[in-house]
Amino acid sequence: MEITVLGSDTHIPTKGKKAMVCSGDIGPTINKEKFIKFCQNADLLMANSKGGPSGHFTPYEIGKIARQAKVETLVLTHQLVESEKK
Repeated sequence: MEITVLGSDTHIPTKGKKAMVCSGDIGPTINKEKFIKFCQNADLLMANSKGGPSGHFTPYEIGKIARQAKVETLVLTHQLVESEKK
């Protein structure tokens, strides 16, 4: 595995051959094609997916990104809870 920070030249080599991507807060303002390339063939993508007026991708949008990037497993984080919908 190698730890890489998107948008930087930081690469941290590690042992093993698995790849995990953790998106943090992302949304429609990022370069989607660059993010898809960054996630390409990842074993795991943990992605923020609050959606709506928050400026984050929706679960549907993240799902499309994961499919295009051929991600093996997708975990959605930062979900909108019922109390936040009001």
